[in-house]
Amino acid sequence: MCKGVLTVVGILLARKRWWLGLTVLAVVAFFAFVDVSDLHDPFVGPAILREAGWPHVVLWHALILASIALPVLTAAFKRRRKPQ
Repeated sequence: MCKGVLTVVGILLARKRWWLGLTVLAVVAFFAFVDVSDLHDPFVGPAILREAGWPHVVLWHALILASIALPVLTAAFKRRRKPQ
């Protein structure tokens, strides 16, 4: 949930000024680190896999990737577009 909100905030900020969208990446990286460390924990990780299965883990990583890629792509497109 939090990464989704940060993704939308990053996209909206990047539309305003291209470099503002990149400011949320540090927070996204922190939450991504916490999420991935949960998966690699010797007690919590196997419990997550038993409870939710591999599709949940794959979706988890896809959402982390999207929360990083979408603000970066929006900032790149905004940077490339000529000012009017």
